[in-house]
Amino acid sequence: MKTIYVKDMVQKLLQTKRIKWKKVVPAMALFTAMFFLGREVAEIRAQARQTSGSLLTETEDWGLGFGAEGQKPTGNATAAELAGKTFAPLSVLLIENENARPFTPGLPDDAFQRGEAVPMTKREVRCCALSHLALTAEAVCWDVGAGTGSVSIEMALLARKGRVYAIEKSENALALLAENRRSFHVSNLEIVPGRAPEACRELPAPTHVFIGGSTGSLREIVALVLEKNPNARLVLTAVTLESVAEMDRLIKEFHFTDTDVTCLNVSCARELGPYHLMTAQNPVYLFTLQRREGAV
Repeated sequence: MKTIYVKDMVQKLLQTKRIKWKKVVPAMALFTAMFFLGREVAEIRAQARQTSGSLLTETEDWGLGFGAEGQKPTGNATAAELAGKTFAPLSVLLIENENARPFTPGLPDDAFQRGEAVPMTKREVRCCALSHLALTAEAVCWDVGAGTGSVSIEMALLARKGRVYAIEKSENALALLAENRRSFHVSNLEIVPGRAPEACRELPAPTHVFIGGSTGSLREIVALVLEKNPNARLVLTAVTLESVAEMDRLIKEFHFTDTDVTCLNVSCARELGPYHLMTAQNPVYLFTLQRREGAV
């Protein structure tokens, strides 16, 4: 069971944006659990009313009343104004953003905290990889060799009702991963320190796997994924011919029936005085692999 405190949450909100104080629900463990499970707002309301009976009374103004001593809605307020108020110790804050926009994959590279020695899957490759992964809302994802976590973050934003496990062995990368997870507030992303496949053995069976770095253990990682879920969908990247050759061997060894190989050659503009020149990035090979049910 996870608990979220109102004051802790509002301090994280942007102080310059106006929000509507919708509902403060004291001491409702079920409500809190459903919030973190990513249930839809309408489903939370319906379940809360069914469970708590007469406790919840719809009001005409902003939110819900809780008896004579219930919390009163405050109307419009900034995060700073809310942070200065006092609430019941165990409360849930539900904010409905009337101007929310659906998440579109392909966040700019500079949206993430980065480090010089920590690799990051660039925007163009990331978009293509996520497209090939074809994630579902309930997907259980592994990001092996997560680096800064750019793929993990976008996985978590797409698989809102699922779970994402970012596996990374570098201490520097782990620190950046944690910072990016905080920045994007993705509670369904779990950071797994360690080297794959050893660090993955106790993880739940994945439905989707992205492998951006294997540190020489690619075959062992793929074998573990298929052991846990023979029909998992994998997307792997390669930048060297040796890695491409290894992936070709794995396709035959593990009898992948659905395969797709794409070579991405991306050039991006950079300024040079009054001109713009196209600068090429290294070619990246993208392997999408899956076995049909029953394939051996």
